[in-house]
Amino acid sequence: MPYDFAPSRRQLIAGGAVLASMLPGAVPVASAKPFAMQDLDDWQAQVGQTFAVNGTPMRLVAVKPGNRQPAGRARKHNFTTVFEVRGDAVPAAGLHKVSHADLGQASLYLEPSLSKDGKARLRASFS
Repeated sequence: MPYDFAPSRRQLIAGGAVLASMLPGAVPVASAKPFAMQDLDDWQAQVGQTFAVNGTPMRLVAVKPGNRQPAGRARKHNFTTVFEVRGDAVPAAGLHKVSHADLGQASLYLEPSLSKDGKARLRASFS
């Protein structure tokens, strides 16, 4: 006796995601993480790439591991990113829209600072 099979919505969506992940240039579904949820290793892989804050280009110059870990968190979740930006384009400390061509957008709390050689920098801390 043949059995009728009706896939659930979850199975259909998962099947569609697998097909979409096979398209040229697609990011594998299993490795895709929301922009702001990426860990230390993910951010370190982006060093040297161009991001934008409120539409102004900035370059990720460093990712530094944190010294102390919040209770119950892995070391790769406590770190600081350092971006270099034009001196005349430094926004005030606060929550800003940061975007990347491949990673999308996220709101990050950015703090302005200066490097030892006087270049304008923005820092975002993750924990």
